[in-house]
Amino acid sequence: MSKELFLVALLAAATITTCSAKQASRPPNILHILVDDMGWNEVAYHQPEGVDEVKTPNIDQLRSQGLELDRFYTHKICSPSRSSIQSGRDPIHVNVQNVHPETVNGDDELGGFQGMPLNMTTIAEVLKSTGKYDTSFVGKWDVGMATDAHTPFNRGYDKFLGYFHHSNDYWSHAEQKCYMKEVRDLWLHNETFSGPAKHLQNGDKCSQDNQSPEGQKCVYEEELLVDSVVEQIHEYATGPQDKSLFLFWSTHLVHMPLQVPDAFLDKFSDVDDDHRRSMRAMSNYLDYEIGLAIDALKETGLYDSTLIVFHSDNGGEIMTQFCGGNNHPLRGGKFSNFEGGIRVNALVGGGALPE
Repeated sequence: MSKELFLVALLAAATITTCSAKQASRPPNILHILVDDMGWNEVAYHQPEGVDEVKTPNIDQLRSQGLELDRFYTHKICSPSRSSIQSGRDPIHVNVQNVHPETVNGDDELGGFQGMPLNMTTIAEVLKSTGKYDTSFVGKWDVGMATDAHTPFNRGYDKFLGYFHHSNDYWSHAEQKCYMKEVRDLWLHNETFSGPAKHLQNGDKCSQDNQSPEGQKCVYEEELLVDSVVEQIHEYATGPQDKSLFLFWSTHLVHMPLQVPDAFLDKFSDVDDDHRRSMRAMSNYLDYEIGLAIDALKETGLYDSTLIVFHSDNGGEIMTQFCGGNNHPLRGGKFSNFEGGIRVNALVGGGALPE
């Protein structure tokens, strides 16, 4: 996994020269898109010829205009993979556990917590130390939350909107494993506020089965996240731009639970298997929101100066029939050391990619 961060740094350094005519004093902006549990066959460009099961036109175009990383390997499960990505170290040297993020071993002050040890730096800290980057994190963290020092806003990120655990409910934001009590895992940190994002939470009747409860707010979690990504792109574009932007966007999609707006489910009404139908719809929503972010970069004139990194944290989940993942033709899936669990969809693109 450390090779991945080396690639980001190498491309960023190379782009300084490529874009020198436009912005001689600044390195490129970086939009790092980390998707969750995406199977090898959940992008259209990996489907067999003649098969039109998954629809991902925006990801396909990003790949056709960029560079596909066909042999990109990760850890087999979420938190070790994410700890590795943030630290630039192989998982065995950072974290190989995927236990509850509030887990604590009081005898070890540095490494006795779930996630990334406190004596390791993140990619955001490294970029900030150059004095050339503003940093932001949107989405799933899963790199530690046992203490305040483990959270993203104390690990190099100026802004944060997202959740700390492995997963939560897409509609209620509920996570039921925090000391075995249900909590709403949605948090916000910026220049003026730091704490639970209660103003963004939905009403208690909002759910996958009731997406329009009378008199209550009901917004899909991924919509909240991509709205923040798009908003931050526009805010940066209208600001002083004295530094480059590093925006780490860690989507909830396509991790379980299998939940998605009805309008996207309806696109796949011809699919009989409910789990595959949900997964196809979730992959399509993921593609849709990536399209929104790319459109925002182009509308603001930032696309040409932005490097886009896209990949999954591990392979698709296929342990039971209820997961809905598809890693064909690779063997195995998430939790497995076969290629279906560790070889993932990955590419780099954007206008700042050297030719």
